Amino acid sequence: MFYNKAAFETAGIEAEPTTWAEFLDVCAKLKDAGIAPIAQDGAYTNFSFYYHLVRYLGEDGIAELRDNGGWADNEQAVQAAQDIIDLVNAGYLADGAPDEYPASQTKVGLGEAAMVVCANYVTAEVNAAVGEEVDWGLFNYPAIDGGAEPAAAYAGANSLAIASYSEHPQEAFDFIMYLVTGEWDQKMADTAAQIPADPNNTAPASLSGTVETLKAADKPMTWCGSLNTHPAWDSMKTLFTELFEGKYEDGAAFCAAMDALY
Repeated sequence: MFYNKAAFETAGIEAEPTTWAEFLDVCAKLKDAGIAPIAQDGAYTNFSFYYHLVRYLGEDGIAELRDNGGWADNEQAVQAAQDIIDLVNAGYLADGAPDEYPASQTKVGLGEAAMVVCANYVTAEVNAAVGEEVDWGLFNYPAIDGGAEPAAAYAGANSLAIASYSEHPQEAFDFIMYLVTGEWDQKMADTAAQIPADPNNTAPASLSGTVETLKAADKPMTWCGSLNTHPAWDSMKTLFTELFEGKYEDGAAFCAAMDALY
């Protein structure tokens, strides 16, 4: 979760939340201060719900649901969905959320919302949208009491590869190493506001703490718990968006809709 430090300061929040209970307390303080706690664009509802679900079930539990269904019979899946519904009903999402990307995340930079669940590129996108450097903070997604994976984290990356039919594979490899090490790697990290590939280099100021957060994670996470490999993935994404739109009476109703896709 990336957040606007100025929003936290305005709301009198002195510590980053580490548990779901602490996170809900932060949300309440932000709302009382007139700041929407959470920005949520429709493009990332699948990622946001997965991040919450994995805290309950872990990767293996999500894979079990992906392969065999049984969402409505899984108490933790039902509770995970209910937690999102409770966020919506409490008014903790920014106005219009889930919004058309990138409208909602931009509100973090404007000071209208405080937090957003996204990959680290969100900082560069928001900075560019508002035309200034936001004072960013981040914390790993809060742990769920009794959850399966309290400190897992997701780390993705762009890749460079050499085609099998390359006529100059060694030269290609040397060029790749030139790009991802040393001075040039640092220049690319600073220019694109991304985590550098070379561990000897440093992340730009807007991503302060990202490397440390990843290193502190107890295990890596996959993209959406591999739910995206299910044949009904597109329909699932629609249901995830509907969840954040508040279209389900409770978590059981959402999970029943998920089971109906099997």
